[in-house]
Amino acid sequence: MKMYRLMLPLMALALNAQAAAPVFDHPANAEQLRQITAAAARELAKTPVLRGNFVQRKFLSGIPKPLKSSGNYVISREQGIWWHTLLPFDSDFILTPDSMVQLDDGKVAARLSAEQQPGLRVVGDVFFSIFSLDPSALAGNFELF
Repeated sequence: MKMYRLMLPLMALALNAQAAAPVFDHPANAEQLRQITAAAARELAKTPVLRGNFVQRKFLSGIPKPLKSSGNYVISREQGIWWHTLLPFDSDFILTPDSMVQLDDGKVAARLSAEQQPGLRVVGDVFFSIFSLDPSALAGNFELF
């Protein structure tokens, strides 16, 4: 039984004709999603490293304004993900196929290896499958829509 549902963001754009209907009314299989995302996946395959900036807003009940953070990221197919929060404080999150490290102000706050925590390998596999637009890999852990 698949415990999670995943919708690839590009599918929503590709299924514009069905935009009025709820997304989860349209199950899909990996091959359908591969066809929909093929052009984007080809472009992504040409780029071994993605870099960018982000702004996040988190909404918590009881707090009238969203919590805002911002920073930059690097996603490397070979090495992993580096998520560097600059504001409101300096923090790094590094995810590789074999480990996860949290740095706060340059000091290790948490470190886990896939050897210590086998579920970490699944988390890494999911992230790398999303960033490479690999629906077949995602189908093992998610219902696809």
